[in-house]
Amino acid sequence: MNKMMTKLTAVVTMLMALPILANAQTVTFEDDYFTYEKVTDSTVKIIGFSTKFSEKASTDVLHEDGKIYLTRWGAAYTEPVIDGTRLDITTIGELAFSPDNPLYDSWPEGKELCKSIVVLETTWSSLTKIEDKAFMNCENLSDISLGNMTYPHKPMSYIGKFAFAGTKLYNVYWTSDCKTIEDGCFANIPTLTGFSFGEVKKIGAGAFLNCSFEHLEFPSTLKDIGSKAFGGNSNLKGIRCNDDDPQDITADANAAFHDYNL
Repeated sequence: MNKMMTKLTAVVTMLMALPILANAQTVTFEDDYFTYEKVTDSTVKIIGFSTKFSEKASTDVLHEDGKIYLTRWGAAYTEPVIDGTRLDITTIGELAFSPDNPLYDSWPEGKELCKSIVVLETTWSSLTKIEDKAFMNCENLSDISLGNMTYPHKPMSYIGKFAFAGTKLYNVYWTSDCKTIEDGCFANIPTLTGFSFGEVKKIGAGAFLNCSFEHLEFPSTLKDIGSKAFGGNSNLKGIRCNDDDPQDITADANAAFHDYNL
């Protein structure tokens, strides 16, 4: 009897909770700069540009030539405030600044704003994550600085798959906080000729597919290279690995470095 009552109580509790779950919804809002999705009571992630951006954005961000320099993130005017409380930006969401973001399907200007981004600095002390495809196909993005430049700061825990694929980057300093370069993260960037790998441990499949490296220098921390990670880098002439025993690195050399002989 007691077991039956216990089960009945559990079922009743679950049913009582259903209306709450049914009414749960994602909270989104925008300020003069970005559209946000609330993550917790004190944190948000950016899911795209604000519809007010072209009209309201500071000249520090939106230049007269139409180019966008996202270089003062962390300044007071770029952190949203609700009911007098300033919220921390912890995440740049999936497809947030990609012209492929469905958010821009009914707002063509949003797609054009993405194509106008030329510089990015991730300088929020609270930023820990850049989700998959966040800047994919931002065709004029040429300069980025990954990693928090304020102290103290939270470590950058994730930079997503295809996050910067299809841009015009030429040289990247990789944050030492993030130990994995995800699949396709910098794929299809023929302008990319230099990369500082920081303390990376793993480079994912196709991470630098169709880039233009001539020389690569890997840190001693690197232990895993994915299939076709550097495929299509037809100008590659040499690789240097700072590991005492490079044979420790898990990689299918023919797959990771296909299309040429070293």
